[in-house]
Amino acid sequence: MNASRTTKRRGLRFWALLGLSVIGVVLLAAAGSVGVMAYGAAAEWTHPARSISQDTPAAYGLDYEDVVLETEDGLHLAAWYVPSKNGTALIMLHGRGGNRSGDLALAHDLAQAGYGLLLLDLRAHGESEGTVSSLGYNEVRDVRAATRYLQQRPGVDPERIGVYGASMGAAVAIMAAAELPELKAVVADSSYASVEWVVRNQFQKLDGVPPWLGPVVVAMGSWQIGVDASQIAPVQRVGRISPRPLLIVHGEQDEMFLLENAALLAAAAGEPKEIWIGPGVRHTQMYGTDPVAYVNRVSAFYDRALGEGDRRTALP
Repeated sequence: MNASRTTKRRGLRFWALLGLSVIGVVLLAAAGSVGVMAYGAAAEWTHPARSISQDTPAAYGLDYEDVVLETEDGLHLAAWYVPSKNGTALIMLHGRGGNRSGDLALAHDLAQAGYGLLLLDLRAHGESEGTVSSLGYNEVRDVRAATRYLQQRPGVDPERIGVYGASMGAAVAIMAAAELPELKAVVADSSYASVEWVVRNQFQKLDGVPPWLGPVVVAMGSWQIGVDASQIAPVQRVGRISPRPLLIVHGEQDEMFLLENAALLAAAAGEPKEIWIGPGVRHTQMYGTDPVAYVNRVSAFYDRALGEGDRRTALP
């Protein structure tokens, strides 16, 4: 009788241990699956596929020079410089997964207004070195290198340098200007307020990632870029741009970074600031919707901030 009970107890113990082992394996597999999913979702942002410029400013009738910039952390960045006609110069910054050719049409119109332009491939984009995009944090170093170049460039007044950015480039422009007082005016078109805000409020719509996975994606992204993603937050820095002028541009129907991002940035910014919302306009499509109105608004902003100089061409 006692032997039978002992055997029965051993059997129950065996099946209990087996059950716990199976549950453990299932939980480990689930955790691994979650980790892989989160890693992949983060990598789409931190390791964007490269696209190489197919056009050059010459395709738009612009004289230009090929330039190589070196950042303080030793990366070499590919850039084009279009000479200034009025002593002012603008650094132009593209979005995630883009390259310096993405703004060539706008660059043509701004060059017609007299501005010198430095269009660069941000790190890990286009023909620039680097393997990881930090979504704005380390890219401040790219803008610092561009600013140093323009300050030493003949024909450019070092006190009349501005920055323009679209999408991720807009976030970079804000974060860089907060650190670099040499940048005297900022246009930020379709920026995000912070990486955490985007993940928390719209990541499911963007990448199909369920809300509960958001914190894991942020943690994975932080690990991939070596930066706490909570620090990638233009909204935390935008107030330091004041008293230099800031123009925030955003489409009312922006599907990438919701309009609330612009409202958060505007609320945190100091004076002087302007906010321009395009009714019915999608992500970074303000220029494409009405190029003349866009260039007139943007160039008028830079003229006020940087001085008109001897503007050569009047826009229609």
